[in-house]
Amino acid sequence: MQRSTLLILGLMLLLSLGSGCSRNRAPETMAPPPAPTAQTPATSVSPAPLANPDLSPPAPDPWAGDIEAINRHIESNGLLGSVYFDYDRYELRAEARTQLDRNASFIRQHPELVFRIEGHCDERGTEEYNLALGNRRAGAAKAHLTASGIPTEQLRTVSQGKMQPVCFESSEACWQKNRRVQFKVVAKNGPAG
Repeated sequence: MQRSTLLILGLMLLLSLGSGCSRNRAPETMAPPPAPTAQTPATSVSPAPLANPDLSPPAPDPWAGDIEAINRHIESNGLLGSVYFDYDRYELRAEARTQLDRNASFIRQHPELVFRIEGHCDERGTEEYNLALGNRRAGAAKAHLTASGIPTEQLRTVSQGKMQPVCFESSEACWQKNRRVQFKVVAKNGPAG
């Protein structure tokens, strides 16, 4: 008796669950809209104009950011180039003067920025000697820029000696890349800074 009661209860439960499920219904079809009659002229409604996709929000001003953001912007866009030197020399070659003139043009456009001129050397020579040589290289670049009309207050120099190479192989091609002067923004002055 208990068994038949349980069986009946189980069947009733299954039936009640089954009846609660929805069934697939045929989609309702809508009647097509009536065709316009000759008495009612068709009016065309133009959609609202879309926003011009070419008008994107203005790009953020790269000069308004912090010093690191400014240096990243300068480096990623190649706005200030490095200057390279011959072995054990600090005299400016012709291509170095040309690059410094391009850098001077950029620096003139940004009187609110203060630039550090970093002198670098290759791995040969003592640490003391390379620090002095890097200083002379940075000084030669600064002298060229000030002769071009850049205010000395906008320029600072430092020697990195052989402490910050960009190339680590022991070859002439690699050493040439390390004998350089490079530029970094270190401060903002004036109305924009």
